[in-house]
This record gives sequence, structure tokens and C-alpha cells, in this order.
Amino acid sequence: MGPRHSQSRRPARLPTPVAVALLALLLAPSAWGAASTEQAALTVTARITLPPSPVASPSGFYLAAIGVPQAQGPAVAVAWSKVPAGWFGDLWSLQLAIAPHLAEGLAFAREGTGLLTGVRSIELRNVDPAWGHTYETRLAYDSEHGTVAVTVTDITTGEQVYAGGADVRPHPVAQLLALAPDGRTAYDIIEARPLFAPGPVRWRLLQRSGNALLATENVNRRAETVVRLQVPWKSMPGTFQLTAVVEGRRIVLASAHGPGAALDIPVAPELLRELPAGRYPVEGAYIVDGEVVSHMAQEMTVGRVETRLTGLAVHRDGKAVAGMLEVETDGPVPQVAVDLEATFLLHLMQRDHVGVPQASRIRLADSALPVFSQSLDGSHRVPVQIPLPADVTSRSGHTEYAVDVRVVAQTPVPVHIVSEPVSATFAWQTPVFTVDPAVTYQVIDGFGASGAWWAQYVGLAEGIREDIADLLFSPTHGIGLSQYRYHAGAGIQPEIRDPWRTAETFEVDRGVYDWSRDPGGRWMLLAAKERGVEDFTLFSLSPPQRLSANGKTFADEGATSNLKPENYAEYAQYLADIIKHFDEEYGVRFSAVSPLNEPEWDWSGGGQEGSQYSLDEIIALGKVLAETLEREGLDTPLLLPEAGDWAFVYGSDRNYADALLGDPDLGPHLSLLAVHSYWSTDAHRMAAAQKMKEYPHVRLWMTEWCEMRTGRDLGMDQALNLARTIHADLTLAGVSSWQFWLAVSRHDYRDGLLYVTPDYTAYETSKAFWAMGNFSRFIRPGARRVAVQTSAPASVAYQSSTVVSAFLAPEPDQLIVVAINELTTPAPIELVIPTDAAAATLTPHITSAAHDLEPGEARTVLAEGGRIRATVQLHPQSVTTFVITLER
Repeated sequence: MGPRHSQSRRPARLPTPVAVALLALLLAPSAWGAASTEQAALTVTARITLPPSPVASPSGFYLAAIGVPQAQGPAVAVAWSKVPAGWFGDLWSLQLAIAPHLAEGLAFAREGTGLLTGVRSIELRNVDPAWGHTYETRLAYDSEHGTVAVTVTDITTGEQVYAGGADVRPHPVAQLLALAPDGRTAYDIIEARPLFAPGPVRWRLLQRSGNALLATENVNRRAETVVRLQVPWKSMPGTFQLTAVVEGRRIVLASAHGPGAALDIPVAPELLRELPAGRYPVEGAYIVDGEVVSHMAQEMTVGRVETRLTGLAVHRDGKAVAGMLEVETDGPVPQVAVDLEATFLLHLMQRDHVGVPQASRIRLADSALPVFSQSLDGSHRVPVQIPLPADVTSRSGHTEYAVDVRVVAQTPVPVHIVSEPVSATFAWQTPVFTVDPAVTYQVIDGFGASGAWWAQYVGLAEGIREDIADLLFSPTHGIGLSQYRYHAGAGIQPEIRDPWRTAETFEVDRGVYDWSRDPGGRWMLLAAKERGVEDFTLFSLSPPQRLSANGKTFADEGATSNLKPENYAEYAQYLADIIKHFDEEYGVRFSAVSPLNEPEWDWSGGGQEGSQYSLDEIIALGKVLAETLEREGLDTPLLLPEAGDWAFVYGSDRNYADALLGDPDLGPHLSLLAVHSYWSTDAHRMAAAQKMKEYPHVRLWMTEWCEMRTGRDLGMDQALNLARTIHADLTLAGVSSWQFWLAVSRHDYRDGLLYVTPDYTAYETSKAFWAMGNFSRFIRPGARRVAVQTSAPASVAYQSSTVVSAFLAPEPDQLIVVAINELTTPAPIELVIPTDAAAATLTPHITSAAHDLEPGEARTVLAEGGRIRATVQLHPQSVTTFVITLER
């Protein structure tokens, strides 16, 4: 008879009639007999054949039991009990019964008897017994660890009724007893073994994907891999071992002694890397005293082949579609054969008999192109060209065509192959970008980065600090950042393990400061000033330890901040005192002050300085800070709220634009609104920009961004991502300031523009650093963004992979145009500038795999018909800034 309810392990008391019956059976010495005497761990296997009718067993019966010497009744037992259920008949429940002394706090004295009652039970499964069937029960108990395992199998049908277990209270004893009850439903003890033999120890392989561990049977030899046990016990007395059988050899990949719960056991990376590609059996065994007592096997596929086809574009000869095929393996993979399968489609735009345009797609041709077949280990890049069908140019009336490409990879051994089809649409015309200086948008305040945590160390490194300062702030020797965020530390916090996530504070006590602190940070701030930076932000991630609610510089869990309302005034005075001191001592006037950072996120856990704030707390703190600055005679603007996502500007329960700017007391003090571009979409940017049109007096600043990806990248991948993010924030969101997160990093993470060695004796630049310079060195404070229109029809590939923005420089008769080409092939574009000038000189400055913001050859173009027209060739995967000087 099948189960009536799903399997569960919820604790429950046995139903009262059944509990009394079981209690009487437990406490009646004559009902039990010791079948054998064993050790402190015992596994009992018992069988019982049920009577053909339930009438013979009115209240329930035992399937197996284990006891301790000189105790009345068993310590643990498996019972099948009946619960009267009125109209619904009788319900049967498979229970694990536990003696009162093993279930602390759950036994009580039965009134008038002095006997303990309230037997603890764990409901294993609601299921009816099949009368007349034979059941085999394996009950295992380790008294030292308090682990109980239960397996019940219907021998008649071969069906497993239950497999699992529970933790009980440890009860160290020298020996355990296998108990055999008397009665018509008494079971027979088949075996009693002096060890803990659980039922199936279930496990699965998990691999790191981003921030998550995901179950898989396809093993990437380069990814973090763990084996996760799925057992109900906190700990077990034996050893779990994961073994792969590879070409007749048994290789132990992971092991752990005393495993339990959802334990993740690391798989040794060096062993994974040595495994040859293929599919192999993997065995998870639970071992006690050298004997395998539980076993579960499955198969895993070792080896990964990932293909990417990027940069599809029309080849410059006009006869083929070209791109870059990237094939990457996680280790040695034999004879990887890669083919391209392409389908060409013609897009037609014709008019019907009444002149209405009609679009259609005609399949022109299919093409198969073998690329290579060879053994691979790591990354392999191959430029590919797919010939265009011969009749593409012979048709009339078409505007563009498309190609759908599928990468097909095969290997002689089983591996996991990851490949996505690629589609691209192309037009015949070179895309035209018209720069219109007459249509203007936001004024640019600048480009910058923060000094959080790194400056306190790098500013003391005399061997490299001058070079670092030149690279960051010099407009002639570096990228010319025009803004700098100076970090006011909250105090060294020992619980924060990474010293690059905490910083000392100037405050010694209330109103008492040690201004000699943070010498490295102060040196870098003054170095920026000496190199021409005038726009500084004072920002704080946490109030000082003295003022925080928990005495730490990171918050506790919860939605409220780590700053008590009664300390708002002191925190505001602390920031005001820093502003006044730096002005009086160094002539540094802060252009903005930011008292909090990404208040939406949970900053508990000790990863870095930080505190969450509710919306009401942000408004209240902002008001107090505004009043304090006004009282101290400071005109430093407030910079709020440093939101972690564009969506918080206009949506969610925060809606910062309306909540902060619309507040009658705080709003008049706000001329800036700060947002971070992490995880943002173009739709969010445009929605935020639309909302900010309601507050035209407020400038929008993007004050923090990095890729948030593990693995340092000094190449063009991060550089292009950075450039596209800047482009989107400037053109879609309309920001007037764009600031990177950490100017300098030491981590294996995409969070820095420059990277220093752990001993601060050397550094290296990244392509992202130079791509930042394509904007910061040439788009100076006071520049104004102007309109750029794109021709139509234009290549969809170009629209998604080649973008242009333009700016009027503060200097007269000068335009700055920034073009980004993500294609792996050169991209010709035409720049058109309406003007009354007679000519224009274009000087490119190129960042690419082969160029670090290097100037190209200048060229002069004469105006024709009131327009400057210049066709330029963008380097593959590049960011190019054109400085255009109009000549009258």
C-alpha cells in the first residue's frame, strides 16, 4: 500500500494512545530481551512478517530496537504506529521512538504514578504498512555522537520505504544491546554489528559559478569543486571518501572524517587538473574501521570545451564575414574538431501595390566551414572568414542581410561542450555618426576615482608613489583624473581581516583629533592637488567606532543603521571638522561630502567598513549634516545617497529622487545625487534620467563602478566594458561626473585601474586605466556633451559594437569625440560635423591591445557644404579619442 503523505522528518509526539502503548512496552522489562552485547556503536538488522490483517495489531508494533545495560526499555527504536482519524479511518506513521533520557526537556512525570511519560518521537514517514509483507529494518546507533540511522525495506516488493535518520542526545556507554521484543508481531534479529552503518550516504558534486555553487555532473577542471554530503546528522564517526575510477586506477579526490549535515568537502584542485578528459564512474563511500558500510556511485564528465565567436563584421574586401573564434578548454582535450555552420538571410524592404513598406527574409544559402581539428590545452584563437553568397550583391531593393552562425565542436571522448549560436545583421553602408554642436546636454564636472584603503599604504611607498600620482592625476604624463574621493576612515577594526578594507580615523575622542594620522592618504591627496586636481569629495563608509551602535565599523544584520540617532550630530560635526581642517591646513576645499555609501545593502559580516541605512535614517542624517555645515559656515554640498543601483533613483520602496529631493527640509540642501552603476541596465539608466528631469537643478554623479568579477584583467576585456559603461552613463543617464571605484588595487579582482605588488615596490597598468584616460584626459571639467546621430540603415553589429559620444571642450573651436569599437576587426566609420569652419584637424589617441592611449597621425579635412566629413578606421577592440580642432 502506497504512502498517503510525502516523506518528512518533523519532530512530533506519538499520538496519545500510541504513546501510552509504546511507553508501557518500553518500561516493561519482561517485554524485551537482550539478543547480543555489543560496543558503543551498534547496527541491528531485523525482519518482521506482518499478519495478513491489521486486526492482529490494533495499536502498533516495533521493527527494531537498541538499548543500554540496566535500562528499562530501548534507547532508540523504530515503530509503526496507528493513529485513529475519525471519518478518515486509521493513519499509520513510521516513527523513531527515543527514550526520555536521550531527549532532554521532552519527558514529564505522569500524574499520580511517578513514571516518566511523553516519549519523544520523530515522524519518519506517514505510510501504511502492507499487511502480510515482510519488512527488513536496519537500525544504527552511535551513542557517543548521538547519531541514529534507519532504513526500512519491503522485502516482498523490494521497495525502500524509508532511508534517513536523526541526531539525538549523546549518551556514551561501554556497550549497546540489540533488543528483541516478545509478542505476535515480534521481529527477528538477523544481524548485530559493532559499528555505525548508516543507510545511503547521499552526495553530489558542486562547482563554483560566479558567487554560487551549482550541482553538476560536468566537471570543469579549473573551477572550485566540492562534494556536498546530504545526510541528516551533524557528525558521524566514520570517514567519507570520494574516489574516481580512471583508466583502471582509483584516485581519491576528497575525504573527510566525521562528516555530517550539508558539509562541503573540497576536491583537491591539483587532482582535478591531472584527470584526463572523459567520462568516469565516481564512488562515494562511508568507511568505518576500514570497512565500506555505505556506498553511492554516479558518473562524471571531466573536461570542458567552450567556444565563442565574437566580432562578426563584413571583411574589408566585402567578400566575407569575418570574426574571431575563441576555443577554450579547462585542460588537455584530445582532437577538438570545430566547424562553423552558417545560414545567410536576405532582408528585403519592398512596397506593396498601395505603397506600404513590407519586410521579408529570404534564405539565400547555407555554408559549412571546417576550422581546425587538433588537441587543445587552454585558450586558442583563430580568425575566421565565412564567404558571402555570390548573389548577395546582385539583388535589388535590399537594405541589409543577416548571417546566423553555429559553432559545432566535437571530441573523441565525452566532454562538456558549451557553445551559443551567433547572429549578426549587416548593412552595405559605412555607418555615419553626425556630431551636432548646436544640440547640447549636461556640463561635465569631471572624471575620478577613490582613495579608499589603498592610499594609506601606497602614499607611504616612496619607491612608487610619485609614479602612481603622475599616472593618475597628470594630464600630460598620465590619464589626468580631475576628481578624487578622499576616504575618511572609521578606525582600524581587527575583525575586518583584509587591511585594505579598514582605515584609521583622525578622531581620538569627542572633538579631539590626531591630524598626523593617515599620512599616506594625506600625501596622495596633496599629490593630486599638486598635479592640478581641484574637485575633491570627502566620503565616509562608516561612522567612527566611538559613534557606532555596536562599537564596530561594520554593521550588525538588520535594516537599520549602525549609527544611533542620538549620535547624528556628533558624526556631522566630525565630518565638518575634517572639512575645516583640510581647508585651513592644506588649502583643500572639498566640493562634496558623502556620509554614507550604498545604504540599501547589508554591511554585516566584517568584510569591510560599511553600514546600511533606512530611507528615513538617510533623510534624518542628511538634515543634521546640512544644519551642521551651515552653522559652521561651510558651503560644502551634500552628496547623497551613493545608491547601489540606478533603479533606486526612481523605483522600489526607496525612490531616492522624490524621497530626498522632494523632502521640504532636506531637498533645498541637495544639488547633487550620487548613484553607482553596478548591475545596471540601459533601461534603468533611461528611467532614472527621465525622473531627474523633474529636478533640473540637481546634477547626477556616478561615483563608483568596477566589474565586480574575480580574476585580475589587464587587457581589453575590462577596458571595453568600462568604456561602454561610461558611454551609457554619459549618454543615457546624463551623469556629469563618472568615478571609478579603486584607483589602485592589490587583489586578484577587477576592481582597480592600477595594481601594486604586496610589498609596494612595483606596479602595473591595465588597459582599463588607459581607456579611462580616453575620457578623463581629454574631457575636462566644463566640457559639454553634444548630440550624436547615427545613420540609418546601419549595421546592427555596428550599433551594438561601435558607439560614439562627443563633447564641446572648454577651449574654443575644439571638439572631443570618443569612439568605441568592440569588434575584433577594424571598423570604418564616417564622422560628420556641421560647421561654418573652413577645415578641421583630427588627432586620434588610441587604446587597444597594442596601444596605451597613444596618439595617432593627425589629419586635416576641408569643409564642404558647411560640413566636415572624415572617414576613419577604428582599430579592433579599441577606444579612440579624436581631438578635433576647427580652423576658421
